[in-house]
Amino acid sequence: MIQNTFVATAVLATIILCSSMVTVSSVVIRPNNDNQDKCDGGRMYIAESIPLFVNLTTNVSTYDAWMSLINNAQETIDLGLFYMTLTDGASYPSEYGGYMGTNFYKALITAANRGVKIRIVQNEPSASMPANDTEALAAMGAAQVRTINWEALVGAGILHTKMIVVDRINAYVGSANFDWRSLAQVKELGVIVENCKSLVEDTRVAFEQYWDAANMSQLPPKWPAKDDAKYNQTHQAQLNLNGQDVSMFLAVSPPEFVSKHRSGDIDALVAAINAANQSVCISVMDYAPTSFYNYPNTFWPVIDNALRAAAFNRHVSVRMLISHWNSTNMKIIPQFLHSLDAVTNIDVRWFQIPDLPFEPQVPYTRVNHAKYMVTEQQSYVGTSNWSEDYFTNTGGLSYNIINADFTAQLQSIFNRDWDSPYALPVSTW
Repeated sequence: MIQNTFVATAVLATIILCSSMVTVSSVVIRPNNDNQDKCDGGRMYIAESIPLFVNLTTNVSTYDAWMSLINNAQETIDLGLFYMTLTDGASYPSEYGGYMGTNFYKALITAANRGVKIRIVQNEPSASMPANDTEALAAMGAAQVRTINWEALVGAGILHTKMIVVDRINAYVGSANFDWRSLAQVKELGVIVENCKSLVEDTRVAFEQYWDAANMSQLPPKWPAKDDAKYNQTHQAQLNLNGQDVSMFLAVSPPEFVSKHRSGDIDALVAAINAANQSVCISVMDYAPTSFYNYPNTFWPVIDNALRAAAFNRHVSVRMLISHWNSTNMKIIPQFLHSLDAVTNIDVRWFQIPDLPFEPQVPYTRVNHAKYMVTEQQSYVGTSNWSEDYFTNTGGLSYNIINADFTAQLQSIFNRDWDSPYALPVSTW
């Protein structure tokens, strides 16, 4: 889970950046004449975690999607992650769902035993967030594990990404951490891409950057040619997924990891807002036009300005679902949400997931941890919360997708949540 979810804020590095330091990454338009890149016969779908005892339904669970990826792996599994605590749920009674994390952990071991090469790159562990699971996998020879000292390389922040790349043709990017709670007790959303070598290979490049960075004492001023991106905001992959035409690309943060031809995550996000003509729907755990983890916090209105301009200048309907739970930063977030809600054409609601119907409660759970946006024409599914820190010095990814059916599915999920009893007026707090 995010910094202020599964660990205390004190674990975070000091982050001191101002909005003027955010630059638009340059992208190059290059023609794509390779029809073999279209991934004919490939598939893409949404995977969600719905916390147990929450009255919402989904087509594919994160647990089922992840298990399918790992159980069908033939050669390689690459995991990029913040941390791994899959086995911790075993200490809870079965109704808590801890078996999901344990089963996924065992599936990794089983894959390794049948000869699948597993690599894991993770953020540097801490006393409050140990690496027991990954250390055990490494000790038994089931995985190669590397750790990134993110603060030493970037200056602040963490590796906060959540990605799976399997056999160089299947991938997951989304909000779910490699934590049993993310499978059973936290609301998550991500994208699965299957049988699509071109896009997944471009996604794997981001993993390789993490993998290489773990062995670096400082980041290169320029990433080598092997880390060049194939697709970006102005040169999107033209794919055939689910039997339909799909335009799609991966964006990354922070700027230090934006290799040649790659789009920056904040650039892709703001461009999607700016392109909206009818609606913008956002579901994210934390939102504020500020930094969260430095002191004093700094104002950063990059996204806020785009939303206000969309609503005021173009009369775009903007709806936002922001999580309210025990770890919500109530000193920063509410004031900005109330301000946005006061703007014509902007409607903001809290999303609150009820506690378990029995005790004990599980720390750092019962929250909507998703990070996505859907407009009338495209979808953004990422790994970052929406504050300055995540886009300027935290490692994250997003899939950016243009396809009518996928957008309709994501919009349906947003509408389901918006109309649910868990969505409350922002004036509640």
